[in-house]
Amino acid sequence: MPPNSTTFDSVSPTVPPPETKTYKYEIVWKKVIFFAYLHIGAVYGLYLLVTEAKWATWLWGYLIIFISTQGTGAGAHRLWCHRTYKAKLPLRILLAFYQTITFQKDIYDWCRDHRVHHKYSDTDSDPHNASRGFFYSHIGWLMIKKQEEVTSKGKKLDLSDLEADPVVMFQRKYYWYLAPVIAFLMPAAVPWYFWNESFEVSWYVCSILRYCLTLNGTCLVNSAAHIFGTRPYDKNILPTQNLLVSYITNGEGFHNYHHAFPWDYKAAELGGYYGNWTTAFIDLMAKIGWAYDLKSASVEMVEKKAMRTGDGSWTFDTPNEKAVWGWDDKNMDENDIKMAEVSYRTATKTLLKEEPAANFTVDDILWKKVFYFFYLHVSAFYGLYLLTTTASWKTTIWSYFLLLCCVEGITVGTHRLWSHRAFKAKLPLRILLAFFQTLTFQKDVYDWVRDHRVHHKYADTNADPHNATRGFFFSHMGWMMIKKHKEVIEKGKALDMSDLEADPVVMIQRKYYWKVWAPLVTFLIPSIIPWYFWNEKYSVCWHACNMLRVCISLHGASSVNSAAHKWGTKPYDKNMRAVETTTVSLISLGEGFHNYHHTFPWDYKAAELGSYDLNWNTAFIDFMAKIGWAYDLKTATKEMVEKRAGRTGDGSRGEVVEGHGYGEVNVWGWGDKDMDREDMDMAKITCQEKST
Repeated sequence: MPPNSTTFDSVSPTVPPPETKTYKYEIVWKKVIFFAYLHIGAVYGLYLLVTEAKWATWLWGYLIIFISTQGTGAGAHRLWCHRTYKAKLPLRILLAFYQTITFQKDIYDWCRDHRVHHKYSDTDSDPHNASRGFFYSHIGWLMIKKQEEVTSKGKKLDLSDLEADPVVMFQRKYYWYLAPVIAFLMPAAVPWYFWNESFEVSWYVCSILRYCLTLNGTCLVNSAAHIFGTRPYDKNILPTQNLLVSYITNGEGFHNYHHAFPWDYKAAELGGYYGNWTTAFIDLMAKIGWAYDLKSASVEMVEKKAMRTGDGSWTFDTPNEKAVWGWDDKNMDENDIKMAEVSYRTATKTLLKEEPAANFTVDDILWKKVFYFFYLHVSAFYGLYLLTTTASWKTTIWSYFLLLCCVEGITVGTHRLWSHRAFKAKLPLRILLAFFQTLTFQKDVYDWVRDHRVHHKYADTNADPHNATRGFFFSHMGWMMIKKHKEVIEKGKALDMSDLEADPVVMIQRKYYWKVWAPLVTFLIPSIIPWYFWNEKYSVCWHACNMLRVCISLHGASSVNSAAHKWGTKPYDKNMRAVETTTVSLISLGEGFHNYHHTFPWDYKAAELGSYDLNWNTAFIDFMAKIGWAYDLKTATKEMVEKRAGRTGDGSRGEVVEGHGYGEVNVWGWGDKDMDREDMDMAKITCQEKST
């Protein structure tokens, strides 16, 4: 154990504090110029790819991108850096060749930097310290002279295993002779020579664009996978689980797991190859005998680690029995009511606390809805085609405007106003929002609100209409194609909906929804306007302004039910499935801060943000308040939020406890002298080499 070390049991459940120091960077201008050329050339290469490149060049480009990811992922990373498995000479030569294509330094230098990163992750000794910001950890660190702390720690590392590998040392010795040929000339020469591709296309597509994509893919592991995602295995470190990064890198985005078990050849807990084709490659090499001694963490090890230091997202979360659907739910805590802030004030039923059943019933498919959704998506794709090829610019603007109206109708209207009573609205605003909501064709306000209140009261149980425990597809769209679960119906009937029944706007929309409002507002008006006023073809009007709009707004709303209950952090309550996800917030204009929203469903902002960044729905409500159409805007106080996050959050909100001995007992992989002996004994080693 190194000096000043600490065990994982002694650290507090927080992540390292952001760096507050002022650093002096020595910019390496030749690298800045190179990266500027690289990215400009990559943009030009993308243009050539879609306008001039032959199909064979497309396939070749994809092949060398895949080869590059294996050179970095299976080679430099999992084999040489972390020693997660062993490789016979033919595989080591192949992976060294693949890694040279990436042009990401020689294997020896790459591994030295990466081992330092794991030993001193997100400290001053980390080459791409994520606490210095996204840009620095992504690519900024490559444009400056290496920091003294990084250099000094790198000199102390044991790299004897690399120095004993003739493949690694040969590549290192001749790297600057090999790299220009293998990384740039060879990828461009193949299409130019074999299928007469122009050298300009070959160079910018197969060399420059390919290199730019693989470089940024690798860099995302250092940046995005240290900022966005969950921490199921160790909440005391910055690395996260990021599925998007895993897709881009063929398996390197399960980063919280990887930093918890850096010697696991899978770099993930997954039993299959979903999002992890690098593991599939290694397994294939093991099948043919080129890879052996594949090390992986046992189920017992993973469970022990996740339960001790994870953020709670590893296990199936228990339902939040005291959940409330919004303001005035009788289960709402009295202290919350007293502490809440109500702004623009002008002048506050009862739900039974019941245990949802545990068993599922057999759901019958509603085939008419299946056929409708099939038609909707086919028509939406055709509408997108027409919008980009045939439609006038006026139609494009009109479609975008309608889409914005749809978003506000759902998020501000049915969601924050009528479902959660997060604010109050004067008659003109209620009429406007009911009109906007009708544009979406997502049921009438009354039905929408009833389902959503049940969702909040019994989130992710059988009583939840779009129960996320049934899988992504069910919670996203599948629930709309089957009969409602009996628990959903029963809980919905028990809800107090008297506030909606007392609103004439809601009840008039409900009474005439199918006979008048939906056909007229959802489909006829949006398509008639461009057809009548600027002579747009009606096929374009129908498919672009109706079907495409309805499809996009539907998926935007559905992503809150699916993605925002699956991928993200839980800063406010780790005991629920709802998460914070920036992507969903971008799509829905502010509904992706979902862990906060389920914690404080009556907050009109639906987020803790003090600005309108990623939350334009809040800006809309504030504007309505300015003109007097919205009032009694309710929001959680800072004290409430801090109290709740400190008590039930996963630590990702940013609280920091001094004395956190972060990074001192990290290991870079199998063979690190600081590796726990118990971990080594519990680890599984498969495909072991037979003794001769």
